[in-house]
Amino acid sequence: MAATEKAVVVAALVREYFQLPGHTRAIAQACHDKLTMKMIAQQHGIPLTPFQLIEEHTNENNIITQFGLPVVIKQRASSGSRGLIIAD
Repeated sequence: MAATEKAVVVAALVREYFQLPGHTRAIAQACHDKLTMKMIAQQHGIPLTPFQLIEEHTNENNIITQFGLPVVIKQRASSGSRGLIIAD
């Protein structure tokens, strides 16, 4: 059992190793990583707010032009409101 968000994928690996019931590593990773989760949701036709991966070369002016303000920025592998930025 994972006691924190950081341990979710590790717990799935341990379950797989010991052949215990529970989510697979792929499912745990998809729930843990925001980008993966959103891409899978899109593939299954689940409505989402528009999103974009921000990388080192991402231009903030292009983000503002595409989405307008305010923009919510969230880390890919964080839980709750940790790392959340509302940029306006």
